[in-house]
Amino acid sequence: MQDGGNACWDTGIGKGRPSWNIQDPSMIGKHFSETLSIYCGGYDNLFRHHDYSIAILESIRPYPMARFWLHCYHLVVNGQKMSKSKGNIYYTDTLMKEGYSADQIRFFLIYGHYRKKLNYSDQAMSLTVEKLKIFKGRVRALKGRTDRKVAVTVDERAASKIRALFSTRMDDDLDVKGAFDALGDFLSATNMKEITPPVASGT
Repeated sequence: MQDGGNACWDTGIGKGRPSWNIQDPSMIGKHFSETLSIYCGGYDNLFRHHDYSIAILESIRPYPMARFWLHCYHLVVNGQKMSKSKGNIYYTDTLMKEGYSADQIRFFLIYGHYRKKLNYSDQAMSLTVEKLKIFKGRVRALKGRTDRKVAVTVDERAASKIRALFSTRMDDDLDVKGAFDALGDFLSATNMKEITPPVASGT
């Protein structure tokens, strides 16, 4: 297509040409017969890709393509775009060989807001993983109390507050970081005995 015109054809609204944008509507049309709950993609695909996909799919189906769209910014390494020429591409296998688990890698990726560029560095990864370890430790401590062989009651006010903290942040444009930090601060500031006070079993 060097001359830019050989692949075009005439239509009632002007010249048309094949587009790689047809691949997504084709796959969705084949495997899904309803509106998608969430459609994710890079912010650079918002124009001239996702809008094309919507136009194609919604022209043949009587309902919206997706309920929510998440246009994510890119992952960079030490402030630079990942590229083979720079030798700064990180794969999941590479990080796992360095000792990180799959859930730690996943947490690092979702801890930053999807509308903001995520910068990977050894320091940022270590700090984020440490946050997850501390949080899991607090959750284990809480679970340990409920696993004891004694009757346990739960303070419903505390439970409701935890749910509200999480839901409020997640409903605010999927603020995973805000939700996680709010729960962490709450568990840190709250006396575990007040959350799940043991009750004598009468024996």
